[in-house]
Amino acid sequence: QRVAAAPFEGFLAEGLVRAGDTVSKGQALARLDDHDLRVERIRWASERDQYDNKLREAMAQHDLTAIRVTGAQLAEAQAQQDLLDDKIERATIRAPYDGVVVSGDLAQQAGTPVEAGKKLFEIAPLHSYRIILEVDEHDIAPLRDGQAGQLMLNGLAGGALPIRVMKIMPVATTKDGKNVYRVEASLVDPDK
Repeated sequence: QRVAAAPFEGFLAEGLVRAGDTVSKGQALARLDDHDLRVERIRWASERDQYDNKLREAMAQHDLTAIRVTGAQLAEAQAQQDLLDDKIERATIRAPYDGVVVSGDLAQQAGTPVEAGKKLFEIAPLHSYRIILEVDEHDIAPLRDGQAGQLMLNGLAGGALPIRVMKIMPVATTKDGKNVYRVEASLVDPDK
């Protein structure tokens, strides 16, 4: 699974998908409010144009000092505008690959603040699955690598899915007051 996170601090403009939706690579998942960024971009574009005019005047007067200073100011204004263009582009959070949204529903959260790096969605790939089972220490003894089994999912109707145990981690961890072993498995026929 991959996480689609907020690229910078801001406010959520709209959530376009919710858990259970199938998305394609590059599809918009949510948008952050970019109004302030657009206003700032216009300001830097205006400053860039002013510096460009000053540079032309300095070049016409053959004033080398003014050419260097104004050239540096023009480069800074252009860099700031490019940075804002990039931020505006990243204000639309997009799916990293074809998949299914497994968590995240922002439909009712428009206008709420988000922090940079905040997890907005989790997306699982459509055609490759990695199954991680947490097996209680009392049930781990009969399991072996390569062993066949069946996986029952709460959210998936249609019965059990055939799986094969790939790897049993040799160290137990504590979760919710119980000792559990992490077991990796794979679907026997992932296309079904």
